[in-house]
Amino acid sequence: MITIVYCKVFIFCSISINELIFLVIEFNGDPLMLYKFDQENSYTDTYLTQNSKVIIFNATNIPYILCLVVLIVYITLMFGIITTYLAKYRKIMRNRRDHISSNTYKLNDDFFKILFLQTISPVVLLFVPFVIALFMLILKMPARNFITNIMISGSCVPLFNGLFLLIFLRKSRIIMTHRFKMIANSILLQPPNNYISFHCVIILRTAELRVI
Repeated sequence: MITIVYCKVFIFCSISINELIFLVIEFNGDPLMLYKFDQENSYTDTYLTQNSKVIIFNATNIPYILCLVVLIVYITLMFGIITTYLAKYRKIMRNRRDHISSNTYKLNDDFFKILFLQTISPVVLLFVPFVIALFMLILKMPARNFITNIMISGSCVPLFNGLFLLIFLRKSRIIMTHRFKMIANSILLQPPNNYISFHCVIILRTAELRVI
Protein backbone atom coordinates (compact mmCIF):
# COMPACT_ATOMS: atom_id res chain seq x y z
CA MET A 1 0.00 0.00 0.00
CA ILE A 2 2.79 2.43 0.91
CA THR A 3 4.60 1.63 -2.32
CA ILE A 4 1.49 2.45 -4.38
CA VAL A 5 1.11 5.80 -2.61
CA TYR A 6 4.80 6.56 -3.21
CA CYS A 7 4.44 5.80 -6.92
CA LYS A 8 1.33 7.97 -7.32
CA VAL A 9 2.93 10.95 -5.57
CA PHE A 10 6.14 10.38 -7.55
CA ILE A 11 4.26 10.49 -10.88
CA PHE A 12 2.26 13.55 -9.78
CA CYS A 13 5.43 15.43 -8.83
CA SER A 14 7.10 14.52 -12.12
CA ILE A 15 4.19 15.83 -14.20
CA SER A 16 3.82 18.94 -12.01
CA ILE A 17 7.49 19.89 -12.33
CA ASN A 18 7.33 19.53 -16.12
CA GLU A 19 4.17 21.65 -16.41
CA LEU A 20 5.38 24.35 -14.01
CA ILE A 21 8.79 24.76 -15.62
CA PHE A 22 7.79 24.78 -19.29
CA LEU A 23 4.26 26.21 -19.20
CA VAL A 24 3.84 28.44 -16.14
CA ILE A 25 7.15 30.13 -15.32
CA GLU A 26 7.89 33.12 -17.54
CA PHE A 27 11.54 33.57 -18.49
CA ASN A 28 11.09 37.24 -19.37
CA GLY A 29 14.01 38.86 -17.54
CA ASP A 30 16.87 40.81 -19.05
CA PRO A 31 19.32 38.22 -20.50
CA LEU A 32 22.23 40.64 -19.94
CA MET A 33 21.38 41.31 -16.30
CA LEU A 34 24.23 39.20 -14.94
CA TYR A 35 26.83 40.95 -17.10
CA LYS A 36 25.46 44.37 -16.11
CA PHE A 37 25.61 43.35 -12.45
CA ASP A 38 29.29 42.44 -12.84
CA GLN A 39 30.02 45.78 -14.49
CA GLU A 40 28.24 47.78 -11.80
CA ASN A 41 29.92 45.93 -8.94
CA SER A 42 33.38 45.56 -10.56
CA TYR A 43 33.10 41.78 -10.44
CA THR A 44 35.35 39.77 -12.76
CA ASP A 45 34.02 36.56 -14.29
CA THR A 46 36.20 34.83 -16.88
CA TYR A 47 33.24 32.86 -18.24
CA LEU A 48 30.90 35.85 -18.67
CA THR A 49 31.32 38.39 -21.50
CA GLN A 50 29.20 41.14 -23.02
CA ASN A 51 27.82 38.60 -25.51
CA SER A 52 26.82 36.09 -22.83
CA LYS A 53 23.13 35.66 -22.14
CA VAL A 54 21.43 33.98 -19.22
CA ILE A 55 17.90 32.84 -18.42
CA ILE A 56 16.37 35.30 -15.95
CA PHE A 57 12.99 34.97 -14.25
CA ASN A 58 11.30 36.29 -11.16
CA ALA A 59 12.13 34.00 -8.25
CA THR A 60 9.46 35.51 -6.00
CA ASN A 61 6.39 34.71 -8.08
CA ILE A 62 3.99 32.00 -7.00
CA PRO A 63 4.60 29.53 -9.90
CA TYR A 64 8.33 29.50 -9.19
CA ILE A 65 7.77 28.92 -5.47
CA LEU A 66 5.32 26.12 -6.28
CA CYS A 67 7.88 24.58 -8.61
CA LEU A 68 10.50 24.62 -5.85
CA VAL A 69 8.09 23.06 -3.37
CA VAL A 70 7.14 20.30 -5.80
CA LEU A 71 10.81 19.73 -6.66
CA ILE A 72 11.78 19.41 -3.00
CA VAL A 73 8.88 17.00 -2.39
CA TYR A 74 9.91 15.03 -5.50
CA ILE A 75 13.53 14.67 -4.39
CA THR A 76 12.58 13.92 -0.78
CA LEU A 77 10.12 11.27 -1.92
CA MET A 78 12.68 9.69 -4.23
CA PHE A 79 15.22 9.35 -1.44
CA GLY A 80 12.46 8.27 0.94
CA ILE A 81 11.62 5.33 -1.32
CA ILE A 82 15.28 4.32 -1.58
CA THR A 83 15.76 4.61 2.19
CA THR A 84 12.62 2.56 2.87
CA TYR A 85 13.80 -0.33 0.72
CA LEU A 86 17.30 -0.14 2.19
CA ALA A 87 15.78 -0.48 5.66
CA LYS A 88 13.74 -3.49 4.49
CA TYR A 89 16.86 -5.01 2.94
CA ARG A 90 18.74 -4.56 6.21
CA LYS A 91 15.89 -6.07 8.23
CA ILE A 92 15.61 -9.14 6.00
CA MET A 93 19.36 -9.64 6.11
CA ARG A 94 19.38 -9.56 9.93
CA ASN A 95 16.35 -11.84 10.25
CA ARG A 96 17.98 -14.47 8.04
CA ARG A 97 21.39 -14.19 9.65
CA ASP A 98 21.25 -17.76 10.96
CA HIS A 99 20.23 -19.21 7.59
CA ILE A 100 23.08 -17.89 5.47
CA SER A 101 26.82 -18.39 5.52
CA SER A 102 29.20 -15.85 7.00
CA ASN A 103 30.65 -14.99 3.58
CA THR A 104 27.19 -14.35 2.16
CA TYR A 105 26.32 -12.15 5.12
CA LYS A 106 29.54 -10.17 4.73
CA LEU A 107 28.88 -9.70 1.02
CA ASN A 108 25.34 -8.46 1.68
CA ASP A 109 26.63 -6.18 4.43
CA ASP A 110 29.17 -4.70 2.01
CA PHE A 111 26.49 -4.08 -0.59
CA PHE A 112 24.26 -2.43 2.02
CA LYS A 113 27.05 -0.02 2.97
CA ILE A 114 27.73 0.75 -0.69
CA LEU A 115 24.05 1.39 -1.47
CA PHE A 116 23.69 3.55 1.64
CA LEU A 117 26.70 5.70 0.74
CA GLN A 118 25.56 5.98 -2.88
CA THR A 119 22.19 7.19 -1.59
CA ILE A 120 23.45 9.86 0.78
CA SER A 121 26.24 11.20 -1.46
CA PRO A 122 23.89 13.20 -3.74
CA VAL A 123 22.03 14.42 -0.65
CA VAL A 124 25.22 15.72 0.96
CA LEU A 125 26.84 17.04 -2.23
CA LEU A 126 23.77 18.36 -4.08
CA PHE A 127 20.45 18.50 -2.26
CA VAL A 128 21.51 20.06 1.07
CA PRO A 129 23.85 22.65 -0.54
CA PHE A 130 21.10 23.49 -3.05
CA VAL A 131 18.63 24.20 -0.24
CA ILE A 132 21.25 26.35 1.51
CA ALA A 133 21.82 28.26 -1.73
CA LEU A 134 18.09 28.92 -2.05
CA PHE A 135 17.98 30.42 1.44
CA MET A 136 21.04 32.51 0.59
CA LEU A 137 19.26 33.87 -2.48
CA ILE A 138 16.09 34.59 -0.52
CA LEU A 139 18.12 36.46 2.10
CA LYS A 140 19.96 38.31 -0.71
CA MET A 141 23.34 36.95 0.31
CA PRO A 142 26.15 36.52 -2.27
CA ALA A 143 25.87 32.94 -3.44
CA ARG A 144 27.52 32.81 -6.88
CA ASN A 145 30.74 31.13 -5.73
CA PHE A 146 28.81 28.78 -3.47
CA ILE A 147 26.53 27.69 -6.34
CA THR A 148 29.60 27.18 -8.54
CA ASN A 149 31.06 24.88 -5.89
CA ILE A 150 27.75 22.99 -5.80
CA MET A 151 28.02 22.35 -9.53
CA ILE A 152 31.59 21.12 -9.08
CA SER A 153 30.75 18.86 -6.13
CA GLY A 154 27.69 17.52 -7.94
CA SER A 155 29.83 16.37 -10.84
CA CYS A 156 31.82 14.23 -8.37
CA VAL A 157 28.79 12.12 -7.38
CA PRO A 158 29.26 9.47 -10.13
CA LEU A 159 32.98 9.29 -9.28
CA PHE A 160 32.24 8.71 -5.60
CA ASN A 161 29.68 6.02 -6.46
CA GLY A 162 32.36 4.09 -8.33
CA LEU A 163 34.91 4.60 -5.54
CA PHE A 164 32.43 3.33 -2.95
CA LEU A 165 32.11 0.09 -4.91
CA LEU A 166 35.87 -0.33 -5.21
CA ILE A 167 36.71 0.58 -1.62
CA PHE A 168 33.93 -0.93 0.49
CA LEU A 169 33.62 -4.28 -1.32
CA ARG A 170 36.07 -6.62 0.43
CA LYS A 171 36.93 -8.69 -2.63
CA SER A 172 37.55 -5.59 -4.71
CA ARG A 173 39.63 -4.08 -1.92
CA ILE A 174 41.83 -7.20 -1.71
CA ILE A 175 42.36 -7.23 -5.49
CA MET A 176 43.21 -3.52 -5.53
CA THR A 177 45.68 -3.93 -2.66
CA HIS A 178 47.36 -6.86 -4.41
CA ARG A 179 47.59 -4.97 -7.71
CA PHE A 180 48.97 -1.90 -5.96
CA LYS A 181 51.68 -3.99 -4.29
CA MET A 182 52.64 -5.58 -7.60
CA ILE A 183 52.89 -2.17 -9.30
CA ALA A 184 54.86 -0.73 -6.38
CA ASN A 185 57.26 -3.69 -6.42
CA SER A 186 57.80 -3.42 -10.16
CA ILE A 187 58.51 0.33 -9.97
CA LEU A 188 60.29 0.86 -6.65
CA LEU A 189 61.65 -2.54 -5.63
CA GLN A 190 62.98 -5.72 -7.20
CA PRO A 191 60.37 -8.04 -8.71
CA PRO A 192 59.14 -10.84 -6.42
CA ASN A 193 60.95 -14.20 -6.52
CA ASN A 194 57.99 -16.04 -7.95
CA TYR A 195 57.79 -13.44 -10.73
CA ILE A 196 61.46 -14.10 -11.63
CA SER A 197 61.12 -17.88 -11.40
CA PHE A 198 58.03 -17.80 -13.58
CA HIS A 199 59.88 -15.98 -16.34
CA CYS A 200 62.89 -18.29 -15.95
CA VAL A 201 60.65 -21.31 -16.52
CA ILE A 202 59.20 -19.70 -19.65
CA ILE A 203 62.70 -18.91 -21.00
CA LEU A 204 63.97 -22.44 -20.30
CA ARG A 205 60.98 -24.09 -21.92
CA THR A 206 61.29 -21.81 -24.93
CA ALA A 207 64.96 -22.81 -25.22
CA GLU A 208 64.04 -26.51 -24.98
CA LEU A 209 61.50 -26.13 -27.75
CA ARG A 210 64.07 -24.43 -29.94
CA VAL A 211 66.60 -27.22 -29.30
CA ILE A 212 64.04 -29.86 -30.22
